[in-house]
Amino acid sequence: YVAWITGLTDGDEITGSFWGLGDGVTDSKVRIWGHYTTAGGDINAYDGSASGNSSYSGADWTFLEKTWTFNGDGGNHGGLVIEARLYSYSGGSGSAWIDNINISVNDVDGSGGIVIHFAPIPAPGALALLGIAGLARRRRK
Repeated sequence: YVAWITGLTDGDEITGSFWGLGDGVTDSKVRIWGHYTTAGGDINAYDGSASGNSSYSGADWTFLEKTWTFNGDGGNHGGLVIEARLYSYSGGSGSAWIDNINISVNDVDGSGGIVIHFAPIPAPGALALLGIAGLARRRRK
């Protein structure tokens, strides 16, 4: 996921955007998507799709954006998760990149209490270790 927004009420408008990059031809592409979480749940408490747009990233950086109007489903939905949904094809690497994530919320009734939880990003040192581990793994094969 990219972000989880909680404290929403019916009618709140959430706009999410990012730049996405996949190879866009045979291996992978990415698009912006959303789903609801249950009331009182956590980020893993899936409660139905909120849909997304029909635009996919390509072989060039592509700006992807979607605006959702929150529907609390009578108190059943507790939040909205915004995803960078990866589509990978057979024989593909399954890699895509996103950058410049932006989330904004229009609190229509002014009730406040909205919280945007961003996905944790590994520290640069951890990313370097992951890269080295990937090279070692590739070498063993």
